[in-house]
Amino acid sequence: PSTEQIIERFTEHTLAPQDLVGKKVIVTAGGTREPIDPVRFIGNLSTGKQGIAIAEAASQRGAEVTLIIANSELPVHASVRRIDVHTVAQMKSELESVFTDSDILFMAAAISDARPVHSADEKIKKQDLRSIELVENPDLLASLAANKLHQVIVAFAAETENEAIDIAKEKMHRKGAHLIYLNNVSGGAIFGSSHTSGILIDETGVIETFADISKEKLAHSLINHTIKDAHQLG
Repeated sequence: PSTEQIIERFTEHTLAPQDLVGKKVIVTAGGTREPIDPVRFIGNLSTGKQGIAIAEAASQRGAEVTLIIANSELPVHASVRRIDVHTVAQMKSELESVFTDSDILFMAAAISDARPVHSADEKIKKQDLRSIELVENPDLLASLAANKLHQVIVAFAAETENEAIDIAKEKMHRKGAHLIYLNNVSGGAIFGSSHTSGILIDETGVIETFADISKEKLAHSLINHTIKDAHQLG
């Protein structure tokens, strides 16, 4: 790593404010996979890097952090409680077991929108793999938000359309989140990268724009806005 990166990481780990002491933070990360048969699945390109960065940043700032991560082999700091899952159903079960007792939820995972109606027990032969009937997966964030008490919820959106801000804001309202971070992933951008660019949106509209910053820096910025939002909510 460069000297700049070493100094950045050293500062993050040793000089982070302790403004999340006593708080319980949940972070979801990675990309869920829905099996077609034992060797094939419906998935996405998420690696879990952004969610891991948020989990580690929250831990550095004193929070008790639970990271529910789907299909990622990336390492996570030992201070973070890690729960590995594969499917949407597994993530749903783990989220429901910890959400009620939490203070903040960062829903950074890329959740599969649909799953096969039937998952074959044996590998489907090539000549038989002509079509896959799908059924919509449950909306994890919306169902959790419908039962929130004091929790502050941060959603994430990955869009390619020019009207992405309007789409993201509608998603924030529909899912019951307080903030939403919008990535433009046209051309496969962001996934797997150490840097990110995007827009943070709340009820008033765009509150901050980020251009080619490290996912660690973004993590701390998101936490700053989340703490501010929590104070406003009382």
